[in-house]
Amino acid sequence: MNYTKSLLWQWSATIYVAALSFGLIVYLGRVLGPSQFGILSFVLSIVTIYAIAIDAGYRTVLFREGIRAVSTRENNGEELMPKALGHAVTATILGLFLILVLPFSNKMLYILALLCMFLATIVVFNSSDLKAKANFEMDAKWQVSVRTITAILILGFVSQFESVESYFGAWFLGLGICLFLPMAIALRRMPRLKINKKLWQVGLWFMVIDMATVIYFRSDIIMLRILQPDEKIVGEYAAAYRILEGIILLMAPVAQIAFRALRLEWNDLRKFGKLLLPLFLVTTGVAILIVGVGRLFSEQIVLISFGGSFTGATDLINLLLLSLIFILPNSILTQGAIALNKEKFYGLMALAAMVVNLILNYVLIPEYGASGAAWATLVTEGVLFLGLVIAMIVWIRQPKFNLEKGSATID
Repeated sequence: MNYTKSLLWQWSATIYVAALSFGLIVYLGRVLGPSQFGILSFVLSIVTIYAIAIDAGYRTVLFREGIRAVSTRENNGEELMPKALGHAVTATILGLFLILVLPFSNKMLYILALLCMFLATIVVFNSSDLKAKANFEMDAKWQVSVRTITAILILGFVSQFESVESYFGAWFLGLGICLFLPMAIALRRMPRLKINKKLWQVGLWFMVIDMATVIYFRSDIIMLRILQPDEKIVGEYAAAYRILEGIILLMAPVAQIAFRALRLEWNDLRKFGKLLLPLFLVTTGVAILIVGVGRLFSEQIVLISFGGSFTGATDLINLLLLSLIFILPNSILTQGAIALNKEKFYGLMALAAMVVNLILNYVLIPEYGASGAAWATLVTEGVLFLGLVIAMIVWIRQPKFNLEKGSATID
């Protein structure tokens, strides 16, 4: 396999998807306005949290176990996809039932959003399957195709109807069309529901990490909408946060490349430390540079991106940008922890960060509004950064803590 070519394909796809997604968010903010954009962000936050149950760690399991199956010429990797689809279907049906029985104000909107999240989850399943089989070029084309088709439909529907419902309707239709592409052949399997104790044990910590991460990244918008009544403020905060997320997304290919390099040296702690340190320093330097430039031009960035109706987002983005000083190095430290088979530790750290963030949001939002939510993000990332730095120093200096077996495989 040509690793350089594969990485270039993945990098190109990530940049394309990130740029198109950010452009789409900017368009939605301008067309829908702060209030409707705030509603859209709130609904997305709710269904994104439930998507953890739809995924149940299968995204990572399909990738890891698929690699093992290909390398050992076993066929159990092929049997995982029907199980993954079976679980996703079952969890989605349960979610639809919960929407019907719980007091949601606009049940059809949440039903449509949940169906979108189901399709988005199995789209990621297909991506994991392609990567496991070393089809990185095809996976890149799959990512680009999905984002292009859904973006075109969303732009057409929203420009015509200018509503949150039109966004989810277009997204659902676009994802459905993508399932018929030749690259999605792995998804055209009969779902199979079978409880596998070992499979659940393997996916548990991946679920914990996903749950803590999603709740942490979405809780501020949810709590902001609940603890203060102004939807315009929610929309302004959501706009500022989308700018932050766009920067973080561009870091993903770097983190993936770093993980591969770190994983190759995980059992040689001297080489591992020498590789980790420059990666850590470079990402820290890049973060400081972005913060400096971003704060200098924050007003222009907001005006160009979302327009004059989002001027309140300028002060918020100035605060949120400071968190990059922790977020970007944290992405490298996270890859290092996983490379050293420390998923359990990182899962516990992610849970701790989630709890800290929820408490800070609850305390700060009633008094300081959206600025309180931004400060909660900054402090939480600082706590996570401190915990990962201390842990990494301990692991590297005390080799006995690193000599652990990897996670159990699935027979």
